[in-house]
Amino acid sequence: MLRALLAKRALVKSTFGCLYRDAEGGKWHLQSDALIPAVAAFHAAHRAIRRRPEDPPEAVYKWTERRLVFRFPANGDGGEALVAKGFLLKHPRQRIKSYRYGLEETANLLTAAQRGVSVPAIYGYGVLYGRSRLPNANFLLLECLSDYELVGDLLKKAKGNPAECRAILMRTIPTFVSLYKAGCNHIDIHTKTILMHKDADLPPKILDFHYVRFHDRPNLEVLAFEAGFFVRHMVDYVDEEVVACWCSSLLDEIGVVDSRERDGLFEKIAMYRDVTFSRKASKGIV
Repeated sequence: MLRALLAKRALVKSTFGCLYRDAEGGKWHLQSDALIPAVAAFHAAHRAIRRRPEDPPEAVYKWTERRLVFRFPANGDGGEALVAKGFLLKHPRQRIKSYRYGLEETANLLTAAQRGVSVPAIYGYGVLYGRSRLPNANFLLLECLSDYELVGDLLKKAKGNPAECRAILMRTIPTFVSLYKAGCNHIDIHTKTILMHKDADLPPKILDFHYVRFHDRPNLEVLAFEAGFFVRHMVDYVDEEVVACWCSSLLDEIGVVDSRERDGLFEKIAMYRDVTFSRKASKGIV
């Protein structure tokens, strides 16, 4: 546990060469000092959002007790936008163990990118402190994917058009191939964590890397789990024939040709589709 934490801290420090302490007492690891103005823009947007809890601006994508995700202009006055993803630390235990939140996802995103998984670019990671000098929030500064759309939203628009729904789902197969090759167990890969670009030639991008686990080599058991979890969410839009075709195409792409091995994997995908696991159990699948 300690060794893994130290490795993640080392990865973040080695990747983000600029350590910056802002005027509000926050500490940031940034890709470069060119992002320092973006930290000031972040704080301005963050303050404006907190002043409107009952009527958050359109730029807020998510705001719950534990999470805040919003878009803001990187220079504070239009131009390129960034996305801030925040882990709001409400309780003393969360604040003491704040490394389990923003640092975890930052390191996981960096690892995923190094292993060839298509993820949003991450430009920085910051810790905001309260009066007690314990962290009260961690924020990631991420690429804004305004030209992308969630697979779930695309499927809702295409519902009633089986051919279009099928085409959308078939475009997700390289995503699962990349996770497999990277030895990555995402544990929450579904229609709301995969984004597709308007340009079909560009690969989809995957969100939410907080709880992923990486293995040293590709793992068919993990692939079956991820595929089964995804299939559970796709059946609202397509029939079983498309589901079977998607699963078969996925196994084709990773090179599983032995008929017995394929049958065994189909059975596992069906099992993982029908069984709900806890977060701990999902992360422990090997």
